[in-house]
Amino acid sequence: MTYNVSSKSNPQCFGPSCGLKYLTNDPIFSDPLHELDSDIAKFRHVVATFPRTSPLRIGCIKALASALAQRYILLRQVDDLEQSILHYTEAIFLPPHWDRHFPNITYDLLLTAQHLLLRAVHTEHPEDVERPVIYLRYLCGQSLEAFNVPLDMVKEHLVCALAQQVRLELGDVMQDIEEMTTLILELLNSDTRTISTRAITSFAEVIGTRHGRWTKGKAPPTKVIDCLRKAIIRQPDSDELPITLACTLLDRFRIAYSNDDYEEGTAVLDEFLLFHAPGVQSSQYQKALQIIDYLRFCTGPIERVLEAGAFRGGDLPHSELPPLDFS
Repeated sequence: MTYNVSSKSNPQCFGPSCGLKYLTNDPIFSDPLHELDSDIAKFRHVVATFPRTSPLRIGCIKALASALAQRYILLRQVDDLEQSILHYTEAIFLPPHWDRHFPNITYDLLLTAQHLLLRAVHTEHPEDVERPVIYLRYLCGQSLEAFNVPLDMVKEHLVCALAQQVRLELGDVMQDIEEMTTLILELLNSDTRTISTRAITSFAEVIGTRHGRWTKGKAPPTKVIDCLRKAIIRQPDSDELPITLACTLLDRFRIAYSNDDYEEGTAVLDEFLLFHAPGVQSSQYQKALQIIDYLRFCTGPIERVLEAGAFRGGDLPHSELPPLDFS
């Protein structure tokens, strides 16, 4: 493909066909790295030479940001990611592009948030997580239909951003978990689209990291457990979800000695082990066996407490059981 970037008489040279291959996921636009490098150089030339508010330059800013992001995915060079974020941010403050196929300001803000989260993997800077959370929360509060940005997609990105925020223990962890739970339940109850595996996995991983850290007065919320139950129904092939649910029920069980949690937790584990051959020694399979051993260890003293009816309203005559250590 040849571009006549120096000819001002050719306004279509960076029109609809130019940047679109970097703004879609169409496989027909898969280019070798050398062509990607060449296009990036051409986009940079236009960005450097045309007036700031020129429609041609605005289109190239967006295409350049997307092309740099694609090259980052190929080469993992952080500088490409940094430059991509810079250009996406600049695009937010530029006038809308005349071509309706190009991303609008709402989509530019979403892409900026996505790439800041990617940068957070490298930098672990709090602001690279906190800023996307702010952006995505803002977008969730807007009417996005006119901008052709699905609200459910924004919610999924917000779940993943909050998951990173919880992992880094930025802000109020319990509040972030509650917000994630609400978002996942909204997505699970939505009929408009299929919830992404990544969003549910991020939620499950965060809840999994809380195993053993719930304490009396801060037991796993019922809402979290209900969310895990619904997620299993939507993604029945997941190995992580049933183990996370069993661990969460176990945490509440060891704190409150709830017979219902005990019975449900063991039923979840029995079903998991039933559909997993003993020869398949996955990490989740090993966790299931460890939980079973732990429950057997606890069965004696717990049954005595349950039979005696010694607890009412969460008041136990002795301290909670120690958490199970998977290490």
